[in-house]
Amino acid sequence: MLKACTKTLSEVFALGVFEPAKIQREYQWRTDQVSQLIDDLVAAFQRMGRDPGELESDEDVPAADEESDDGEEPAASAGATIIQRRLRSALVPDTYFLGGLIVLTTARSSSLQVYDGLQRLVTLSAMLCAIRDTWPEPLDRDLARISTLLFDPQKKRRLQYPTPGRTLASLISGETLARSPLAPADIRLRDTYHFACGQFNGRWLPARRRAFLDFLAEAVHVSVSETDNHSVAYQMFMGANARGLKLEVGDILKGVLAEQVRNNNGTVAQVDACAQAFRSAQQKLRAGFTDFLHATEIYVLREEHQEVQYLGHTTGEKLEGMFNDSTPPGEIVQWLEGDFSRIARIFARSREHLHMDPIKGVDISFRQLSFLSWKEWQPLLVAMGLSYDNMSAPGFAQEVKTLCRICYIVELLEMSASARRRKFIEAMRQRERGLNPFIWDRRANGPRALYFAKGTALRRAMKALRAPLVSEEKRGAVVRWIETLLWSGEVPRQCTDDASVEHVLPKASVGAWQTLFSEEERDASLNLLGNLCLIDKSTNIFLGNKEWDFKKSEYLKKADIFKGLGQVLDVSAQMALQNDPRPWSARTVAQLTERLARIGDQALRP
Repeated sequence: MLKACTKTLSEVFALGVFEPAKIQREYQWRTDQVSQLIDDLVAAFQRMGRDPGELESDEDVPAADEESDDGEEPAASAGATIIQRRLRSALVPDTYFLGGLIVLTTARSSSLQVYDGLQRLVTLSAMLCAIRDTWPEPLDRDLARISTLLFDPQKKRRLQYPTPGRTLASLISGETLARSPLAPADIRLRDTYHFACGQFNGRWLPARRRAFLDFLAEAVHVSVSETDNHSVAYQMFMGANARGLKLEVGDILKGVLAEQVRNNNGTVAQVDACAQAFRSAQQKLRAGFTDFLHATEIYVLREEHQEVQYLGHTTGEKLEGMFNDSTPPGEIVQWLEGDFSRIARIFARSREHLHMDPIKGVDISFRQLSFLSWKEWQPLLVAMGLSYDNMSAPGFAQEVKTLCRICYIVELLEMSASARRRKFIEAMRQRERGLNPFIWDRRANGPRALYFAKGTALRRAMKALRAPLVSEEKRGAVVRWIETLLWSGEVPRQCTDDASVEHVLPKASVGAWQTLFSEEERDASLNLLGNLCLIDKSTNIFLGNKEWDFKKSEYLKKADIFKGLGQVLDVSAQMALQNDPRPWSARTVAQLTERLARIGDQALRP
């Protein structure tokens, strides 16, 4: 038997109790995917007119520095091309489609086994817990609404997802999270929950939360396929995930625009020119083509502030929407051969570091920018690049280095996604007018959009270098950034390409590690910069929870490739000279954290 239908999210949760099918992998989503899901949901929530108002304050935007700056305005090229076309309006849907869910029902179990869609179910459950746990006024009727989505009428958790640390069970039940044992799935789940808490914190007032819950329950739809046959469930899972050739977004958009040219009475030559512009960009950018399209859309939409702020649509949709049945074919081709191709060249320049070894000059900044999981810097790079006829111009290189410095301040400040968007969109507009968004505006006696010189924001960023790097994405970006700073002038690709973050003091303390650190010291030291370094992925897996002497011997073998390992060995040796009996301790971690943070401080200062 096979049943397929579309249900609202509340109807999906009401189906019963879910558990992972054996075919399912452990929870894999990271902050990047969670952020995209929340952004998409909030975008649809706003587009449908369900949002009672943007109740978010500007508390998450760092206070402006109040010192003047003598930075000079960059000269804007007179030949810079500006896209002025307004997008045609589109009908706003009254539903948001979240995707598909494949479940197996059997007579032997009252639970539904999830074959596909588990990652979204787990993320949604963690998100509901975050909304509940950050509610500023805990009212019984509001919490009861969330409870109906998390628990069945018998108070059984609707989603059973066992992990060694019982993270999801503890989150749903409101219990204290276990400290150990923790599997990677537990750690990723906790990162998801903490990230969602940051998105739905006190800035979301109760009225907005209630409206958002109504939206989730009533307007979010899922395509549910139910079967009682294991073989059918497996075939459906494989068909959805492991069969066929994935059609890339560029191929879809290329076909849509070529068809638009053809339907608008374009010539064969114009259709060919349209396809050639796309092929050229795809060949230049390859795996970076989707990022390029996304940044191009934000640049095109820079004047449509609310639309830019929450780009809750499929990549490519807005570029397709630039043109309609009355657009002259030549105008479509002119845009593709003009601004579209120029932006592709800017993007290609930003990706040259992928093929260099060693990496030098401004390409080090591009390599450092690529470590960031968020991409708001990319459309700003477009606005910067379009003002230069030559990507090799010294002025462009200097702006890119400044952009990189500012982006790492933003990363350390942990701005909310919406605050970050606002700042980068305003910076893009300023740069388009030939203004430098990174300096103090002497005429207006105030800061430009991304001015962080010597004030509170810079001090907060420096302080964050000395605090635990809890987020996996932030940890990965900052540790890689510090590794590149340890190399002077030239950075080998190997030190960041095939590398992962190693915790000297392991996440799971066993054996001698339990005597080297008290429980309080372990919690305080684990994710400090001084306890983190890069090493190749295979060695990282091999090292696992092994003791210091074993790790030290492996670090010695790799110290010429990873400068951070050399720092670890050096500070440990210095502590030994100071008669510290412990080869690695909380004191050692603190000293190395301060040493590395000072290197970071220098890179953050203008």
